[in-house]
Amino acid sequence: MKKVEVYFKTTCGYCRRAFEVLARHNVEPVKIDVDSDPKLWEECQKRSGRNTVPQIFIGDYHVGGCDDLMMLEKKGELDDYLSGKLPQ
Repeated sequence: MKKVEVYFKTTCGYCRRAFEVLARHNVEPVKIDVDSDPKLWEECQKRSGRNTVPQIFIGDYHVGGCDDLMMLEKKGELDDYLSGKLPQ
């Protein structure tokens, strides 16, 4: 199983939804709370190129946000990403 990192804010509903999706796939991500440290927020923006949360990484692959994660799940591809089979 690939390491999953999620940059999040505690008050973000999309973040909670992303955690629910990952839990359905038995994934306990590394949770990076950007509210707690401005440097973590800067790191999130540099890694993702975005200024919203959540920002989700599976291994070194930037999935995107909650909608992107949900789309992978809907297409039946999330487990492949988590196991390291995708992307190519």
